[in-house]
Amino acid sequence: MFDEYDRPVPADVEGELVLRPERPFIGQAGYWRSPEATVQASRNLWFHTGDVVTRDQDGWYYYRGRQKDMIRVSGENVAPILVETALLRHPAVEEAAAYGLPGDLGEEVVAVAVVLRDGSAPTMAELRRFVEPDLPYFAVPRYMMALSQLPKTQTSKVVKAELKARGIIAGHWDGGQPIRAQPEAEGT
Repeated sequence: MFDEYDRPVPADVEGELVLRPERPFIGQAGYWRSPEATVQASRNLWFHTGDVVTRDQDGWYYYRGRQKDMIRVSGENVAPILVETALLRHPAVEEAAAYGLPGDLGEEVVAVAVVLRDGSAPTMAELRRFVEPDLPYFAVPRYMMALSQLPKTQTSKVVKAELKARGIIAGHWDGGQPIRAQPEAEGT
């Protein structure tokens, strides 16, 4: 695991999963018909996967999401999978996609699109209250909307770029700023 400067990171700190075979060029010849992507992912004999992970003290790795999908909020990286998993715990939510929308000072705010199960009709405010105890204050969605279906590729992967490109549109519920206050620093 490396940080953004290709330095190893310690246990319990997020970093990019990087791989290197014992002998160069064994196991990965590059991206199919995309030499530019191969060059971009290969640095210093390491293959940069683009996956953000943490490693615990026992050496177990935990997937946090894709670097390109991370949402930058108040100086923190929010893994969409964290928000999506919290929403999917609600019995009315069939599918969820979290993504970033432009916020103040060049950063982003968390937005989500959900597909509700047939016969379910929770309000977006109810869904937000449901996930709030399980998420850091900066990861609580500000904008939420229900869709009949999420945009997907032919392989059923959600096209978050399409959701982001829509921006804030009629139909988005705006929860304003996160309800919980930022925790105070210790000793203040």
